[in-house]
Amino acid sequence: TMLASATSEALLRSAFRCSSLCIGAAIDVKEVYMHYQQRGLQCTAYKDGLNVVVHCLHHLDNDESDAHAFYFTYGGMVLWNLDQAGEQALVHEACVLFSRGTLDEPEVDDFLYVYDANKPDAKPHIHKDVIHLTSSDVMEKLAVAFGLAQSAKLGVFERITEATISNTRAIPEQLAQSGKISLSRKEISMRVGQLFVDRSSVNLHSDMLDTPDFFWEDDEWEPLYQKTAKYLEIEKRVNVLNHRLDIIKDLFDMLASEMHAKHATNLEVIVIVLILIEVIFQVLELMQNRMFGE
Repeated sequence: TMLASATSEALLRSAFRCSSLCIGAAIDVKEVYMHYQQRGLQCTAYKDGLNVVVHCLHHLDNDESDAHAFYFTYGGMVLWNLDQAGEQALVHEACVLFSRGTLDEPEVDDFLYVYDANKPDAKPHIHKDVIHLTSSDVMEKLAVAFGLAQSAKLGVFERITEATISNTRAIPEQLAQSGKISLSRKEISMRVGQLFVDRSSVNLHSDMLDTPDFFWEDDEWEPLYQKTAKYLEIEKRVNVLNHRLDIIKDLFDMLASEMHAKHATNLEVIVIVLILIEVIFQVLELMQNRMFGE
């Protein structure tokens, strides 16, 4: 146990920082590429189906190794070997210059990474939030970064869905207790609209949680991506998210039904009032005829 603890401590001392973030609905990766190219950084664009991932290499003054930043079109960033101050500066710059639909609070996941190049038969993997790489190859980092960025984006979807369910939880409870919803037709329409917006925001971007098209061309790196996705439980979390979306859809249908019921009730009341008015006029007319007849 002491040996294992000492090995673990030595591992952490030799580890570097890695952070994955989702800062907004989208990142203009073309702007990222042009901006950092003009500043003299080495930037590379990787094709991912209809999307593009931009990698920028940052040379650090006080370190032998370089820092790497990956930018994803759906608002994801993955940063390797930057200290906390460097990360914050880069994220702030991205939020101001490149982000679209910037989040008030970015989704952030922190990891450490080490190189196992000297170990025989070493294979890249993640264990206890420590990423084990076998080389300084950028492609190895990119394969892991795909999974990390997807996980951060999924975290945003989970946050939106949880907030939506939490904000509407009282409605079915109220319906169960009193048999009716104490919301006006306008309020119900607004809730239905918001539910639709939340559900659409997830559904429209759900394809980005599939295996990236990038690996159709560079399939040698797909196993590492799959390992990362499995560790981060992306498939399981997507299934839970879809289940929660179904709950939101059921709530959407229930509110829509309630809204139609209220509308139908209002129409019935209007028809009854009109009939009553017609009856009153008929009675008044009969009374008038009798008075003049006499």
